[in-house]
Amino acid sequence: FLFKISARTVLELGSELISSDVIAFYELIKNGFDAGTRSGVDIRFDICLRKNDYLTLRDRIATQAADVATLKQAIEAKLIPSASPDALSRYRQLIDAANNNLALYDALEKAHKECNSLIVSDTGSGMSIADLNKNFLVIGTASRKHDVEAALKLGKSTTPFLGEKGIGRLSAMRLGDRLRVETARAEEPTLNLLEIDWSAFADLDAMLDEIDVKPIVGGTKPKADWHGTRIIIYDLAEDWTERRVRD
Repeated sequence: FLFKISARTVLELGSELISSDVIAFYELIKNGFDAGTRSGVDIRFDICLRKNDYLTLRDRIATQAADVATLKQAIEAKLIPSASPDALSRYRQLIDAANNNLALYDALEKAHKECNSLIVSDTGSGMSIADLNKNFLVIGTASRKHDVEAALKLGKSTTPFLGEKGIGRLSAMRLGDRLRVETARAEEPTLNLLEIDWSAFADLDAMLDEIDVKPIVGGTKPKADWHGTRIIIYDLAEDWTERRVRD
């Protein structure tokens, strides 16, 4: 008889091990350096509308306190111009398509989940489909720990990796409910993609092996010799402001 693990155990494990946003970013940054990035790790906060403003506007729409045109103007007034043009364009497209309060409520919720994002990127070795399956999707993988222990046995003053527990990927769960990984090795012509909806793991009756998560081959790389990884996190958990980031 083999142990079975409920899907929600992954969420509980993540909340126990990644107890703050600081630790979450620290783990994601470590992963970039462990992958051999030579240009550091880049973090972008692509926020079209603050979460607090979203909640206020959503409540206003729900109470039907104004007509659709007035509510759309209120949303537009709160959009953050420094967000990426693509994200803002998509946000406005969703809002503009709504023709009544109910549709606007749904559009605002969809825009909030899909258009605000955190992007952590590196120019490290990148991952193949096999790497995603054998390492990224294996929680607690021991590959790095073996290398760290080998270095210590040889008496080296430094170890080859900052992380060794194989749980850094759970950091994305702390920051948002949806994860998209875009990655590739130098010799590969296309990107390798992986998408995870962490909310699917909250099903009380689901077992871990019932959650279907599979990497796929994506489109052409931005440059033929590009290699690295982009971790894109959507449906953000917190209200990100410049002050919060600095803190």
